[in-house]
Amino acid sequence: MGQIETENRPLVGYSILFLGILFGFSSVFAGSST
Repeated sequence: MGQIETENRPLVGYSILFLGILFGFSSVFAGSST
């Protein structure tokens, strides 16, 4: 069970990182549009 936890942690981190980058790109794109 402990192995699954350590294996799942990086996945969550990447998900948050990807969300942050996506949100940042969206913000920049929206700012450029206006």
